Amino acid sequence: MFYLKIYYEVLFKKPTALLFWVSGLFILFFSFLAKPQIQKLLTIETTVQNHRPYFFAVMPKKVNAEYIKRKLLDLPGVDNVNVMAQESIIGHVKSVLDSTQLDWDQDMLDLNYAGLKVFLSPDLQPRSQSLIRNYLTRIAGEKEVTLGAVKKPQRKKDKIQYQDIFSRFINYLPLVGVFLLLLSLWTIRNDFGKKSFIVETYQRRSQVYERGMAFAQAPLIFILGLFAFFYGFPAIAGLIIFTLGLVLLLGLGKRSKLWT
Repeated sequence: MFYLKIYYEVLFKKPTALLFWVSGLFILFFSFLAKPQIQKLLTIETTVQNHRPYFFAVMPKKVNAEYIKRKLLDLPGVDNVNVMAQESIIGHVKSVLDSTQLDWDQDMLDLNYAGLKVFLSPDLQPRSQSLIRNYLTRIAGEKEVTLGAVKKPQRKKDKIQYQDIFSRFINYLPLVGVFLLLLSLWTIRNDFGKKSFIVETYQRRSQVYERGMAFAQAPLIFILGLFAFFYGFPAIAGLIIFTLGLVLLLGLGKRSKLWT
């Protein structure tokens, strides 16, 4: 406790060093303790987009859409089939008829239609897609059903790329905290050395600088060791860098003794 008291007396008298010290501790603990919550938020955002290919099928209402849905769901490669609501069918009918490049009359939209939205597996090959479409045409009636083109939603690469960058920044944030802690030690080394020299001279103590500097960092090294055990890299890197930096500061202080 004697050596810790001297160390913290010097630290609290140096506002810049104290700011580095508090900021480093905050960043260090925040980067590890808040990381799971941040990753959870990022995961939610990346799973919103649906990337399954799909196509629309439009047929007269007299065709049993529910029966066709059940038959399609039995096929491998069909992920899901939605029966379209009546109010949304007209717009899709127009879209499907436009995609067929056939001549059609506006009066066709006055008919009663049933519609299906068929979702396919993302890795399904074009040949298998064609087989599913042919099967649908066969069970619904070739002259009764009109199929739209297979569509595949585009990924929002800009959002995913931003999330990747943010994730990497969080991963390396502990090293920023370690750097600030070492900067704090570097800032107070001379003042702490002078204080240590006075104590050694008048109170017959030895190695006050080395012991005070080492004892004050022991709890932090222990905590970094726990983080390294639970989180792996970069906690391991932070532990190694901080320990080497502390050894370097102790070595420089012992060799130079600029305050004597």
